[in-house]
Amino acid sequence: MGRYILVLSPEGVESVRPCVEQEVGENFDIAIQPEPKGMADAIFRARGLVETPFVLVVWGDQVSLSSRTVEACIRLHE
Repeated sequence: MGRYILVLSPEGVESVRPCVEQEVGENFDIAIQPEPKGMADAIFRARGLVETPFVLVVWGDQVSLSSRTVEACIRLHE
């Protein structure tokens, strides 16, 4: 898998970072969205961290999203 980029609120960083480090090690970056202005603004905040033309955006509140679905999306875009 590629590198993960998380877009978080300033308040969410300290609680989310340890969980992500436990799951993926140091294979991630965090972009801060100072105010919740919507999805496009969140994606825009991460633009400087993207180093590839291939990006898969997944919202953290999609609780029923399975790893199988994510893998299928990745395969479709390869």
